[in-house]
Amino acid sequence: MSKVGSAVLAFSLALGFGAGKSSAFETGAWVVRDGLVTPEGVARVCGEAAAAKLDTLVVQVRGRGDAYYRSRLAPRAEGLDKAPEGFDPLDRVLRSAGRARVLAWMNVFLVWGGATAPRDPLHPVRSHPEWVLRGGDGRPVSEYTATERALGWIEGTYFDPASEGYRRSFAELVREVAAQYPVAGVHLDFVRYPGPDYGYGGTLGEAFREAWGFDPRWIPEALRSPDLKAWAAGTMPAEDRALATAALLWADLRAAQVTELVRAARKALDSVRPGLELSAAVVPDAGPAYLEKGQDWRSWATLGLVDALYPMAYFGGPERVAAQLSSVSALVRREAPAVRLWAGLGAYQKTPAAIAEEASAARRMGYDGVCLFDAKALIAKPPGLADYAGAVRGRADRGAALREAPARPQPATAAGRRLAALVERASGGFESLSPVSGEILDARWAEFEAARRTAIPAALARLREKSQRTPAWVELRGVFRYTHPSDGAARREAQTAVCREARARLLAREPMERVARELSQGGTRNQGGVLGRRYLRPENPADVILFRLRTGEVSPVIDVENGCWVYRMESKGEGVSAPVDELAWPERRLLFRQALEQKAPAAAARPAASGG
Repeated sequence: MSKVGSAVLAFSLALGFGAGKSSAFETGAWVVRDGLVTPEGVARVCGEAAAAKLDTLVVQVRGRGDAYYRSRLAPRAEGLDKAPEGFDPLDRVLRSAGRARVLAWMNVFLVWGGATAPRDPLHPVRSHPEWVLRGGDGRPVSEYTATERALGWIEGTYFDPASEGYRRSFAELVREVAAQYPVAGVHLDFVRYPGPDYGYGGTLGEAFREAWGFDPRWIPEALRSPDLKAWAAGTMPAEDRALATAALLWADLRAAQVTELVRAARKALDSVRPGLELSAAVVPDAGPAYLEKGQDWRSWATLGLVDALYPMAYFGGPERVAAQLSSVSALVRREAPAVRLWAGLGAYQKTPAAIAEEASAARRMGYDGVCLFDAKALIAKPPGLADYAGAVRGRADRGAALREAPARPQPATAAGRRLAALVERASGGFESLSPVSGEILDARWAEFEAARRTAIPAALARLREKSQRTPAWVELRGVFRYTHPSDGAARREAQTAVCREARARLLAREPMERVARELSQGGTRNQGGVLGRRYLRPENPADVILFRLRTGEVSPVIDVENGCWVYRMESKGEGVSAPVDELAWPERRLLFRQALEQKAPAAAARPAASGG
């Protein structure tokens, strides 16, 4: 392991734990539903799992709002259309799993992914359209085209976490599985929002308006670690600080909806079989999980709603995997030591040697086991499932101990203490922030209260007094390569090198469709790298570069917080004069931000044009 990865694993010995757990370190695998569609498929998975001596099988019984088991509540999965009549995949697994315990894996909010609607009129997407999540523009995500899904980083149709009706329905599904089958537990996946740009257009947006007096769509689309640091340090302008505080409140409201479903699932299990395990697959980076996905898994652990967490550290090299696993371990072992931790590893795309190194790191961090993704892929991939399971067990490393928790701020006011809790969740435990004093948090709350009562209503009134000159815009295609903050220098350089290759090929006039498909990690790589319309902000250095490009030109490699881009300019245009309420929300947000600062209209602040 590199020095970076080793440093991540160097915990303080003050709160020792884990050494005693090494002998009980377990190995499991997720079993995706496509491996369960025939009796022969189940027999092969269970036979290979037995040969690999797996301790746990996490078996997908609900994939897309359907059932791979006998259900009176959910429609039989379309994937079972060719299976023998009466075939029950979950029952067959339970009869064939041998010594392995079986968890019933249920996808929660992602309920459909097909290009066409479900055939069964009883499928919840068809029978309960009121449960469908809405995007920032207010449209149901079930109406999105393939390109819109890719641009919005959404896998398919999601139900709205704020829907009380759906939460009750899902709890009944959990109760049904627990009552009918001798499973060891229920495992939740996709228990989150698809991303930050969802939930505004439904009942949750209305609740925020009632609480704080303005539409949450005026808030910036994303709040990230650099924003939090500037907010805490006071280097962010006052108007932006007030909006960042509003973004924290909005993130908390969204996360509460997801937590309510987890709470309902917990109650459902306890009502049928008290003590039955409830676990969840989670985004390993606590801050982004909370802010972008509404996935507050730390609260699930500390409130006793879950018995086990499976952080999905699938991607990247040893530095990234070690950093993600250690951050989860540090938080959970400190705050909820009784919760079991399983390291979710992306074995399907890595070698047994790489998995052995990652599993060794997990063991040192006090994890209870490793869960491999996924069984069917590893059965088909040389050298096979048994070799991957053996790699997990092959290194009996000593358990590590836990670093001390950082000092927490103590604001003087109740509102400041509330804000402290939100910042702590959003930052992933304050580790990414310099110490934030109670006085600062009290001051940030006071700024927000003043802004929502005076500056925000005044800015909205000014915007609606007359037509506004909208920002300049560009339409782009692009190639993106992702980097994680914990990636080492070699990984970052490798990703930048791919962007340089993409740029060279585009300059050589290779078709963007081919370059994007082969080199991009962006959501629209299979749609020719299309990125849609982007409204330019003069304070953003990347936007200044883009404004200066001619149509058809290719940008230099542009570094961003989470990676790098190469863009090709498709078209560009000047702003127009229009009533603000007729504009797209990205335009409105830019104008609103300027109105808060009482700046001149966007056209006056536009980057100077160069070369057409």
